[in-house]
Amino acid sequence: LNRAASIHCVQAWGALHEVLKKSARPARGFLLHGYAGPLEMVKNFADLGAYFSFNIQLLEPRHASRLNTFRHIPTKRLLVETDAPTKPPAGTRNRFPLPPAADGSPVNHPANIAVAYAALAELRGVPLDLLAPQIEQNFRRLFL
Repeated sequence: LNRAASIHCVQAWGALHEVLKKSARPARGFLLHGYAGPLEMVKNFADLGAYFSFNIQLLEPRHASRLNTFRHIPTKRLLVETDAPTKPPAGTRNRFPLPPAADGSPVNHPANIAVAYAALAELRGVPLDLLAPQIEQNFRRLFL
């Protein structure tokens, strides 16, 4: 049906690449949700049609080493996500905090997309007003 696929992968990037090379893929591409793989594999995945989503969870200090990857992903392959309702932005980046859920867990919401966009623009050293239209084009190319 040529619909975009969203792929979640944890610590199996080489295996995923091998499967994707041998499999039919949507012509419009596929999303590597919250990409946390190595920089060295970005080109391999992009050549197969991958888009890479920047997740606000990467703003947590424990993920600092992964941020460098998003400095090097081709702009035409970037997307942005919040992962709501889980994983709100850490600390002072949480500009739109909500009260905890009934079980006490933190709550994320779609308004935090603004936090993710601003953080990615800052990380890449580009003005948000230049980055946002490109991300929109990427979204439209993949999903619409």
